Amino acid sequence: MAPGLQLGKGTATFTGGMLYSQRWKDFWLHTSALYTANPVNGDDFAYGDVVMGAVALHYTPNYNWMIGIEMDAAYAAENQDRGFKVGNSGGTSTNLAFVSDYRFLNALGGNFKLRGSVGLPVYEDLNSKNMLGPRGSFKQVSWATVFLLICPLSGPSEPLRIISDSFFFLLKTYGLLHLVLVGGFA
Repeated sequence: MAPGLQLGKGTATFTGGMLYSQRWKDFWLHTSALYTANPVNGDDFAYGDVVMGAVALHYTPNYNWMIGIEMDAAYAAENQDRGFKVGNSGGTSTNLAFVSDYRFLNALGGNFKLRGSVGLPVYEDLNSKNMLGPRGSFKQVSWATVFLLICPLSGPSEPLRIISDSFFFLLKTYGLLHLVLVGGFA
């Protein structure tokens, strides 16, 4: 099946990385560095590996509220089809987001939160190239395979609790407001 018609990548991917969080009074600094390896699938096609870094600064005036700013940058390598690099694939993107959380329930050993976020693309290399068609010249665009910002959200005052707190993924929103209901368990 052609890669553009696949519902998924057609193979398991492997992600490894590091997360670091530091608390100072009511402020949290979160950072992450991740690498995703995309092996060759059954159609002898491999999506490009992805390197991602993220940083977030959150203010937690009390246990239930958080407001913050988050930024991520990612680089996706070019895709490969039968061992040959696919032109006009891969790329770089950087996103900035303003976020807010309200923790409305602690139950069943976890936290349930309502999240609002406004995300803005700061930079995107869309891998465009100029083409010539019957109606004149146009720009052909291929999106990079970068979708998410990965950052842990602020947890309770115990620093070790952050490990068991929920992880959220901020989808690239292009300025649209998203409200997400998410639960996490210790």
